[in-house]
Formats: sequence, C-alpha cells, structure tokens
Amino acid sequence: MPIRLNLLAEERDLKREKLRDPQFLGYVTGGAICLIVTLYSLSVFISGQKLAHRVSELNKSWIQNEKLYKELKAMEEESMDSEAVIASLQRYATNRFVWAPVLNDLQFKLIPNIYLSSLRAEQALIFTPKKQNGNTVIPAQVEEKIKFHIKGFDISPETNLAVNEYKRNLMEGAHIKGIVARGGDIRISEVGTRRIDPIDPDVSYVEFTLLCQVADRIHK
Repeated sequence: MPIRLNLLAEERDLKREKLRDPQFLGYVTGGAICLIVTLYSLSVFISGQKLAHRVSELNKSWIQNEKLYKELKAMEEESMDSEAVIASLQRYATNRFVWAPVLNDLQFKLIPNIYLSSLRAEQALIFTPKKQNGNTVIPAQVEEKIKFHIKGFDISPETNLAVNEYKRNLMEGAHIKGIVARGGDIRISEVGTRRIDPIDPDVSYVEFTLLCQVADRIHK
C-alpha cells in the first residue's frame, strides 16, 4: 500500500507552530508597539511645529499691535495736554490781571512829597506738562507769576522818608490790600542816593522803587 505525504498540511502545521512561538510573538508585538510609538511621536512633532509657527505669527502680530497702541496712546496724551493748554489760554483770555484797581490805589494813596514816575509790570506763565510718578498721574498745570515795579521820587527830608508811609498806605489800598492778604507782598526794593534837583537847587530828592509781588496762581 503506497504512503501519501500531505506536504501542505505539514507546511500549515509549521506556520501554526511558528505563530505560537513566544519569541516570534514578542518580535511582532514589539515591532507593532514601536511603529505605533513612532507614528504618535511623528504626529506630536508635526502638531508642535504647527503650534510653534502659529505662536510665532501671533507674537509678530502682538509686537506690531503693541507698537501701534503705544503710538496711539502717546498721541492721545499729547492731544489731552494740548487741550489742557488751550483751555488754560481761553481762561487767560477772559481772566487777565485787572490794572485799573491798582492804578486807582496808586493815585488815591499818594501822600505829600511823593511823586510817581513809572510803573512796570511783569507777568510770566510757566507751563508744566503732565508727569507720571509711579502710579500717580500729576496733571499738567500753568503757574502764573505777576509783579510790578513802582518808581518815584521822595523829596522829604532824609531823616524821615515819606516812601515808608506811602508803602504802608498802599498796603491798605482796597485792591492791593487784597493782593497782600492772599499771600502777596509789597516792599521797598531800592532807594537811591540823594540828589539835587537841577531845576530847583533848593529841592533834593531820592529815587525809590516799590516791588509788589502778587501771589502765584496755579491753573490746572
């Protein structure tokens, strides 16, 4: 009786045994895990590159917007300072120092032996821009300084100059009294040497200067 060999069955059995081999199964499982990890790492790397590119674009956009914001903020501050200056100038246009009451006091407070020769006024406006002191914002302001010089002649005797009495009288004047009361001052700033009147040699005089300082005013 002839013997028949089923080679296909034997080959199939060998394959089954190979598939059941733990070493082979370990290789296949390890290869599959490595492949999965490699694919996942590649996916994470691609996503990270995309995010980095997006972040770089956002940073560029932020830098441009921040620069534009700073320029607009500076323009807004300059505009506010300009508006403050314009408002101050408008107030000055209708709130100038009134000289008529001063001239009235100079005239009605005159005493014998005193003759006035000139009146010179000085007015200064000092603008201080807005400042930032830590978290505190100091608004812009304008400081107004006013003073006037009164010059004249005193023909009274040297031992009893009338200019002292005239100064005291001026300090009681209706308007100048208010100036002094608000922090101003009036004083004798200069007294010259005695001279002989070239027209009347019997008369001698001294030149004097009175300084009236108006209290500084601050406009915000």
